[in-house]
Amino acid sequence: MDVETRSIPAQQIPSYEARKEAGEFVKLSADVRRLRWSLNGPLATSIQVMKDRWVDPDPDAAPPEPYCQQEDDGTIASWHAVAQSPYTEPKVSSVTIRVDPLEHWEMDWLEMNEPYPNDPDGSCAVGERPVDKDARLEVKAAGEFLTIHDYVSAVHPWLMGLRGDLLAALALTAAGQDDPLPPETRLMAVCGWPDEVEVLREQDWLAEYTKPASKVPELATSAGPARYY
Repeated sequence: MDVETRSIPAQQIPSYEARKEAGEFVKLSADVRRLRWSLNGPLATSIQVMKDRWVDPDPDAAPPEPYCQQEDDGTIASWHAVAQSPYTEPKVSSVTIRVDPLEHWEMDWLEMNEPYPNDPDGSCAVGERPVDKDARLEVKAAGEFLTIHDYVSAVHPWLMGLRGDLLAALALTAAGQDDPLPPETRLMAVCGWPDEVEVLREQDWLAEYTKPASKVPELATSAGPARYY
């Protein structure tokens, strides 16, 4: 028996929020986790595609592939194949994104500046309280479903526009200081959840996402050959 197959129009694919409300479990696609995504320049030069979600410290390992292929004059020739991969599994038509650390910036500030007994009015508070900094962005599919390229092409310039706030928030949450991090600080973006993007300092990202060093063999004994752990 012939089975008719039809694509589902974007308007019939639920949003992330609708799937979540219906009790569905929606996860990031495997290809999203392969992105090595920096926030230090334009999209065309800011993303590489790794073999998997981990940075391989082996100097002989194959380098990550560019997300964007450019001509000699800088024009865009093509995007990596993962650009058309779905952003989530199952597919969604849209998602509203929040940003860590901006999402928790005010709470972190309040915890750090909790009044002391000898400072009941908070006059010794460090810096100005960051109010209404929990930014949101709705990202919609350009076609049938939300792709990785739909996502990064919308979120990347948005995050670049928030760099000032991100540097100030990370100064508090990652470095424990009031003054914003220097403008030249290298930042990385990570898709932590379908509706959240996390921004870290590059050194923190490398510490979290670099594979452990090569496994070290235990010394061989008369009981048998070397074992690995």
